[in-house]
Amino acid sequence: MNSKANNISYKVKPSAVKLLLLTPLIVTLYFNTRAQDPFNTPKLIILLLTSSWLLGHLLISYRKYFPDFFSKDFEIILVVIFLVSILVAFFFSEVKITALIGDNLRRLGVLTYAAMAIILLIAARVMTFYSSLKLIKIAVLTGFLSSIYGLIQMTGNDPVSWNNPYNSIITTMGNPNFASAAMAILSLIAFFSLFLSSLSKSFRLFSVLTILFSLIAIYNSQSRQGILTLIFGIIFYFGVYIFINFPRFKFITLTTLLAASLMLIAGMLQKGPLAAYLYKESVSVRGYYWRAAIEMFKDNPLFGVGLDNYGGYFKQYREVEYVTKYGFDITSSNAHNVILQLFSTAGLFVGISYCALQVFTIFIGLKLVKNTSGELQKISLLFLSAWIGYQAQAFISIDNMGLTIWGWIIAGSIFGLFKRLDLNNPLTENNLRVTASRKVGLDQTLVSSLIVIPSFVVSMFLWQAESDAFSIRSLQGLNQYKDVLNRYVDELEQNPLGDPFYKFESYRLLAESGDTQSSIPKIRILLESEPRNLFYLQWLAWFEQEQNDYNSAILTRERIVELDPWNAQNFLDLGILYKQIGDIESMNQMLQRIVSIPSGVVLADKARTELA
Repeated sequence: MNSKANNISYKVKPSAVKLLLLTPLIVTLYFNTRAQDPFNTPKLIILLLTSSWLLGHLLISYRKYFPDFFSKDFEIILVVIFLVSILVAFFFSEVKITALIGDNLRRLGVLTYAAMAIILLIAARVMTFYSSLKLIKIAVLTGFLSSIYGLIQMTGNDPVSWNNPYNSIITTMGNPNFASAAMAILSLIAFFSLFLSSLSKSFRLFSVLTILFSLIAIYNSQSRQGILTLIFGIIFYFGVYIFINFPRFKFITLTTLLAASLMLIAGMLQKGPLAAYLYKESVSVRGYYWRAAIEMFKDNPLFGVGLDNYGGYFKQYREVEYVTKYGFDITSSNAHNVILQLFSTAGLFVGISYCALQVFTIFIGLKLVKNTSGELQKISLLFLSAWIGYQAQAFISIDNMGLTIWGWIIAGSIFGLFKRLDLNNPLTENNLRVTASRKVGLDQTLVSSLIVIPSFVVSMFLWQAESDAFSIRSLQGLNQYKDVLNRYVDELEQNPLGDPFYKFESYRLLAESGDTQSSIPKIRILLESEPRNLFYLQWLAWFEQEQNDYNSAILTRERIVELDPWNAQNFLDLGILYKQIGDIESMNQMLQRIVSIPSGVVLADKARTELA
């Protein structure tokens, strides 16, 4: 990457820079209680609309420099390779709608990663040391608001009555792990901002309040992710600062960093002196998720098992020890490691290109820190350390839009800052030379408008699906509103971007209310498009058994055996079905399969009684 690339006169309107800086704040804080998924889909809609508008500005800014911008901005090559690879993986994914919009309650499909990539590229294009100070302020404000909401939830005064099986501190993320990790990353930025003399004393006092409130919320969330993120980020900041500015202590610094990192990792794995503070069962269980992801990748190396379709394969690949320890009902829809998730669901090319982008980010980040000094170095190290904090939690966690967007915009900011190392007075002037001509403004507005139109249409479909699914759930069990229910079901069915699981839930409600003639064929059609979906299969097997259609139920449960080979309950139900049709040999085989599962499966005694 050539740091002289900043000599280009970038034609980007100031409004685009403002929108870029505000996007992570809005995506992190926004949720909508009128959606079936109040967190992920609303955030995706905001991300799609803002990134689409920014894409128009990005394309116009490169218009005159298209022949040689690859040579000036190497990160573009990596991002383009990543996007092409993930698009190819999309076409090879069996469940296209999931690959496009992401799995239910995740939304980590092509649209999300394409939008994140746009955020990174435009940040790399327009971010300056001057505008980076604004991003720091916005990050601290976001952390302050998130922590305040976390404290409100902690005290039991949340105005929203969430259906929440977790710790009450979920902030605007929907899960205490995501909430604590997001607050930790923003707290790192707030903490490192205390060392910046270019920020006012009043703002630094505000940062202290943000840190204090966030620490209280993180501690009470009982989530280790936030604590680990903070520790890794702080160790990295001071380690790199000492290593670069005090070279005589290089060996001591490296040794200390390595020892501290190993102790932290050992503590997470219930070993060493820090185990009592860092170990948590939910962290340890990641090993099962990681090994399953590795096996998925080994069997499907080129294009994975399908974008965001980890949940469709986990039960087939999970180890028997997992079943013994946690039960046969418990599943996972993500590898809980971003890199392994991408390798297992999208394949080799996506995984390698994503890793290459991360390696390039830290390479440029370290080069940026090394080539700056004083205030500029502190700003550069702030962003790199916050990004390291994001990577630390990504090692044991899941991409979540309100959290992940900070990782991508910070990476883009690192690239942007590196390009502007040779500018004069970078903190006192807006060194992004913006062309303010009417023609450029009109071109940008026109192109952005054309790009945002399809994103708006997609967003309308996504929101309509969420709204219909929410209405359907609210009408559950209210037979007097059956006509209204049918109307919502029809709308959801006709929605090309309606989540398949939402459609299944609506058909299931119709079937259980007595309308089996139309709903059951629709569920079978869903199964044709998602033949591995165990939710569909298990419900259908139950329904067929209730209807005394034993032969059909047997076929369905035999399919479940293929996809969930350690499900003792399914073996028992299948054994009972064999008993009903007089197939005693097959019934005994099911009994032996249940008994052969290692000790801890409570159904063994019940199976011996019922399959006698």
